[in-house]
Amino acid sequence: MTKKLDDFSIYQKNPFFKRVHDSNIIQGKDKKYSLPTSLVIRDNDGKSLGSAFIRKNERNYIDTRHFIRIPVEALYLLSQLQQTELKILSYILLFIEQNNLEIVLQIEKIKKFYGYTSRNPIYKGITGLLEKEIIARKEGKKPTYFINPMFCYKGTIIKEFFQYLIQNNLKKDSSTNLYKDKQFDPYTGSIAI
Repeated sequence: MTKKLDDFSIYQKNPFFKRVHDSNIIQGKDKKYSLPTSLVIRDNDGKSLGSAFIRKNERNYIDTRHFIRIPVEALYLLSQLQQTELKILSYILLFIEQNNLEIVLQIEKIKKFYGYTSRNPIYKGITGLLEKEIIARKEGKKPTYFINPMFCYKGTIIKEFFQYLIQNNLKKDSSTNLYKDKQFDPYTGSIAI
């Protein structure tokens, strides 16, 4: 029997927070630092009696999991992927190393991973990602591909990518559009067709 919307519980607070707590993915780390200003104690005449640097202890919290970063403007393109393209992209994001923009796509490994009996859907998925400029072929004997960091990457900010931008004095080009034929406003989330 298919559930209806009314069959699901309603909550006052986010019910997933307990799972986050129980999974122990958020961890704290103590951080001590001195503020750049000092505290000066003066008497009634304005004469300095002494000074001290202000020291502060703070606890930072981090999420220990690895994340895939996908900018808001790429979500529309992601929703337009065919099933085989989405599977190949998922495979790439599962197996690419943290903070890396290159991956070797071995057809037999992908075939075994998804239980395909033919290589055709894998090639179809790869060529679809190439056409949509989510990946690009790398020169060499191995079937290595570059991932477009404008679309997605795994990990934190990639220093190599930003170093390239700095070295080439590149700035954000507002005319660059991941959808080519559609205009997307990331602030409102609307797409003009």
